Amino acid sequence: TRGPSPEFKAEYEQALAAYRKGNYDESILMFQNLAVKQTPVSYRDNIAFWVGTNYLKLEMYDEAINQFQTVLNKYPRGNKVHDSRYALGVSYYKKGDTGRALDILESALRANPPREVRNKIERQMSEIQ
Repeated sequence: TRGPSPEFKAEYEQALAAYRKGNYDESILMFQNLAVKQTPVSYRDNIAFWVGTNYLKLEMYDEAINQFQTVLNKYPRGNKVHDSRYALGVSYYKKGDTGRALDILESALRANPPREVRNKIERQMSEIQ
């Protein structure tokens, strides 16, 4: 299989850079533009994840939840599953649904995430409890 084109990679990096600069609306549009192109399968979960992360920053929690749920449902073997579970828990917490947030974060821990994500989940859980 062919990897992503240099153009695709450049646009992806620009969308990420917009997120890092705090230009969340712009980043969402850039990622959504990428999503309708011939996106390499290995990037589709990442795009959904980053769109969700932008929505989270914009305090658009239902939209964020929708994106993270998409990653978990459509790309269960993707590299963004653990991050998406964590972010899903954070989204519910910020939305005010602490019970649901704790359930999700507990299941995220049971899924045996990498240490970096595990630490974030544990910090978030102790903040909620």
